Amino acid sequence: MSNLIREQFQAMINQQVTSNLTDDLLSLFELDDAMPNMLEILNDPDQRMRKYAAVNFRLVVEKQWEALEDNGSAESYLNQFLKFLQKETDNNIIENFMHSIERVLEKYGSMWLDLFNFAFEIAQTRTVTALIILVYATHTVENDFICQIAESIIQLVSQAATTITDKKGKVRAFQLFAEAFDRDEPLFQPYPDSFLQIFSLMMETYVNDLKNPVQPMAQAEEIVNLESEVISTVLRWNFPFVDFSQTYEYLLQLLQDETISSDLIYSLFDPIQAIIETHGNIIREYLPATLDLFLNYSAAKCIEGSFSDQSLNIGEVVDALSMHMLPSDFIKYITEYRSKASTFGEHYAWMLILNHACQNIMDEIEMHINDILQPLLDILEEGNESLAQISMLTMYSIIDVCERAAEGYTNKILESVLAYKDGELEGTVIAMCQVISVLFSYNFAETEIVIEVVGIIVQTFENRTDATEKKYMMEVFNMAIQSCESACVQFDESVFHLIEHYSQTTEQEEIAIKPDALEAVGSIVSFYPDLSEEQIEFYVNLLINNLCEADDIDNLNSVSRAFSTIIKNRKEAINLLVATSVLMSLMAVIDAIYKNYVSQDFSESELAQNQITTVGSFIRLETRLLKSYKDDFLAINDESSDEEKEILKSFLTNVTSLVIQFQQYSNESYLLQYLLNLGIPIFEIPIEQLENNKLTSEDFIKEYMLKLMACFPEDDKDNVMSALRNATKIVKKRQNSQEENVFSQYVPELYDYAIKACNRELPVLEEVDEKFKYDPDIIYHAHNLISNIILYYPDTVDLSAFLNYVVNAIDKFGEYEICELFSPLASYPHCVESIPDEILDLAVKSLNLCDFSHPPNPIYFFLELTEEKPQLMTAFLQQYPQFIELLFNVLTKEDNRERYYAETIANAASLILSLTNKIGQIPIDQFLPHIVNKLPYKRDTIEGKKIALWVVDLIQNNKMQIDKSVEFEILRGLILQMSMNDSELEKYEFNDEERNRIVHVIMSLSKSNPDFIPTIFENISDVKKMMFQKHTNIEF
Repeated sequence: MSNLIREQFQAMINQQVTSNLTDDLLSLFELDDAMPNMLEILNDPDQRMRKYAAVNFRLVVEKQWEALEDNGSAESYLNQFLKFLQKETDNNIIENFMHSIERVLEKYGSMWLDLFNFAFEIAQTRTVTALIILVYATHTVENDFICQIAESIIQLVSQAATTITDKKGKVRAFQLFAEAFDRDEPLFQPYPDSFLQIFSLMMETYVNDLKNPVQPMAQAEEIVNLESEVISTVLRWNFPFVDFSQTYEYLLQLLQDETISSDLIYSLFDPIQAIIETHGNIIREYLPATLDLFLNYSAAKCIEGSFSDQSLNIGEVVDALSMHMLPSDFIKYITEYRSKASTFGEHYAWMLILNHACQNIMDEIEMHINDILQPLLDILEEGNESLAQISMLTMYSIIDVCERAAEGYTNKILESVLAYKDGELEGTVIAMCQVISVLFSYNFAETEIVIEVVGIIVQTFENRTDATEKKYMMEVFNMAIQSCESACVQFDESVFHLIEHYSQTTEQEEIAIKPDALEAVGSIVSFYPDLSEEQIEFYVNLLINNLCEADDIDNLNSVSRAFSTIIKNRKEAINLLVATSVLMSLMAVIDAIYKNYVSQDFSESELAQNQITTVGSFIRLETRLLKSYKDDFLAINDESSDEEKEILKSFLTNVTSLVIQFQQYSNESYLLQYLLNLGIPIFEIPIEQLENNKLTSEDFIKEYMLKLMACFPEDDKDNVMSALRNATKIVKKRQNSQEENVFSQYVPELYDYAIKACNRELPVLEEVDEKFKYDPDIIYHAHNLISNIILYYPDTVDLSAFLNYVVNAIDKFGEYEICELFSPLASYPHCVESIPDEILDLAVKSLNLCDFSHPPNPIYFFLELTEEKPQLMTAFLQQYPQFIELLFNVLTKEDNRERYYAETIANAASLILSLTNKIGQIPIDQFLPHIVNKLPYKRDTIEGKKIALWVVDLIQNNKMQIDKSVEFEILRGLILQMSMNDSELEKYEFNDEERNRIVHVIMSLSKSNPDFIPTIFENISDVKKMMFQKHTNIEF
């Protein structure tokens, strides 16, 4: 067999490829004796053979190691691995081999211990080899072990950094330093001088390699990029020995050093970004100068007619800058720079920087939209296509993240960008289409304008030959159909002919357009009026055929999105039989993709990740199908027709396949999380067992819960969080269900796991140092699960367990933890008659933590206590008279743009209303002005909705006298709320009853205060007045 492998390797050597493996070679790797034969080749006299064996050895490890563990022979190979490393002298081969066995090292402590001993033995004679081995070995070791050998590592790194002449070898020393100590701050403390010395050596070596690069330049780039990566890692530590301000200032000076080659200068971006992200508060004074520097850098580097290769690198730094500078300062500097810009490069620079930053400063952009959009439009008017292209890209980015940006500008923007429909530069027509698509997606354009634009794009489509441009034009057609809905019938018929043609094309030169055409098919089915049954069947079958036959990931994703669009907007187009067919097709495709995925050598490649992402999107589509057709499945019973019973049988077969795949995909954590999610809607379908069905709902619950429970002992954080999330969903869904008794047996174990998560007793938290054990994500989901178990299954668990955990651990909690505790504690008023004094004391003290930087769970706890046990709350207020003042202090704090501002205000407002209604004697007139002036709250629409409805409840249900100035603010806020454009208002998710209540309050207040209306409408644009009338049917 080894000769057969050698033949394959020789062919690869002749073709000068290292990883383009043939099916024959992959098959050989799967045979039982692949491991010993590859080890034989690793000891071949021919260096090239050893190289190819080392590069591809990881495939044999991946395919064979589990079987070797099962038959007990795995550990016998570890000694052979070590012997190979002792014998091999080529460091490139050693590095490839270490990469191949890295996963093995994670499992066998004896192996990495032997490697450490061997590496330190040869450190004086084969220093670079020792460094390579140690870099990989440190991936797998515990902090305690690093502490034991820290001095040896520091000594080796210091010696290597000063004595090794090989550039790449010296980088290995720095990589070992970063890998070994990229852990926790306590590891730094005993060695301040040594750490500072090594960091200084790093910087000195890096700067020298920047200013005196080796040749060829490609090798110099590789070296400085590796050095930059290591330095950035160290700069992200909480490193107490480095003067970050001084280091940052020095990096900025280097960025301006004209003696450094332009091929190397961009390696400075990463360490600059690292300091901004990790230590922005320390170097804040330098940030405006940094922005100026990157504006000037961008202006100097850009070339008219092309875009800077370093654009992405600049973008990451700019992203960090825009997150740490005050948005007002950022816009101020951009505006000042733009006002002075005169050259092509200067105009290019401010647009490029703004393009990258807009995500982080969208509120500020909205406030200055006229000053930002108009210069972009002016550039389009000037006719320079290169600048016009970046102007359109910037405009697209702004509108995409700040949809109100185009309000009042839509027609002008469309007119300006369409002037470039015949653009000559690569990318111009694409940028034009992106702007048009985003405008259509937000329904900014009037129907007549959309129809006109579509006609122009049809002509452009026929005149252009570039497939990528046509792909983006197809996206315009798709967005136009969704924007106009039934009015799309007025489009040029060519649009639909083009969609039908390209959704079925097999021509290679047209294949790039097909995914967008398939997505547009979904839009036609969803929105085109009066489609005949034959037309609907044609389009749906077209999608199903592509689902079953397509081997292109983009096409599969587009079909998935097309079906999602149809289910959301025109569910009746897909009957139950078709839905079941789609479910079965999805499962078949998932199975095929996964088998292809695990059989290929690309598990870390972009293609592989795209395939797994596609599987995830398919499972989400299955989830949507199951949810959407739940009632249809429920309606099938023994009296149903044979066809309906056959549909149900097919469905249950699909569920059977799903449970089998829980085992098949259990090693792919990404898929397991989606599969757990997919199980949730099945829990909603308590289908009785029919004749010949392989799986009952009860069986499914058992299989599902076994897989879910198995996640908790794992050390995969994502799987643990998925298990906690889905357990919470099931607890909510199983109450009062047919299988409650089947499910309830698992509740105590779920509760126990959640308590263990709180106590940091799950394996995923055990290996983290005590100081860093608190994981807010896991704790949040554990608390959520406990809350729902207490609400829905209080009789199945020991309610005192969580209370005891809180009382016994209060002194150990940080501020964030304390606030999070009150999420599950808020469930206790529903099921207990009293609350321990220790909990009430903690709750009062915790009100001071509701400063918008922590979740307002303590306030929510008091809200639930007031609603469920008003008598307890009355007694509490007598015992704690300072409570009202504390609540007032929370409500009157200024918006400091912290994460929990809106949620805190909404909860505080709800508590005040509840206290007023349930207990009375609350000085609500003191609170009102500080609540109503928040209307309409835009930064968080979920909490903004709560605030709006709170005000409505107050007006409708409260009999107290309200001051006129407060009534004015309420009326103004509600009118502005209902004056939003469609897409903005939709985010608040008001249902019809809630909208009607808002309208009723507006009518009531305007009748009693007619003089308010002119004052309010005086400051509202005509467009907003039209939107108000549309949403309320009120004319003033």
